[in-house]
Amino acid sequence: DYNRKPDHWLVEVSGIPFGLSGQMLEGGGNPWRGMVYGITNRAGWTKNKPDYLWKFFDDYHFEQREMIGYWEKDCPVKTNNPELVVSVFKGSDDLVLAVGNWSGKNQTGSLLINWKNLGIKEGNAVFITPAVKDFQEEAEMNPASPIEIEGGKGIIVILKRK
Repeated sequence: DYNRKPDHWLVEVSGIPFGLSGQMLEGGGNPWRGMVYGITNRAGWTKNKPDYLWKFFDDYHFEQREMIGYWEKDCPVKTNNPELVVSVFKGSDDLVLAVGNWSGKNQTGSLLINWKNLGIKEGNAVFITPAVKDFQEEAEMNPASPIEIEGGKGIIVILKRK
């Protein structure tokens, strides 16, 4: 059941607490919520293929990133809306933020960034949402502006130093 709360996803779907990588099998899961845990569906099981997310993982060298999940107390990015959770995939040159909406309704929230924890001076970063086919369009964004995320979906944001 991919409509249950984030704790269910963490324990039952992702496998992270047990050191196992998870997959979304039933109906292809929810790719936006899955990104919060770094998981995708399995190729060949459903119509919504994970190829484009896998390409994104390759393009952004996910094998070299440190995942800091929303459940960790020192996660450097949070939101001011409890329905929007953020996990951070920290690289040497940038951060990938996966924001998921756990509500069935559109939600608006702001990113709360611990700049000191990131070692970046506030105002010295660029934010973009990269194009990922069948997932999201490319756009620039202002981190000070609230973000609106469709019910049950999410976004990927790249934070780069200027």
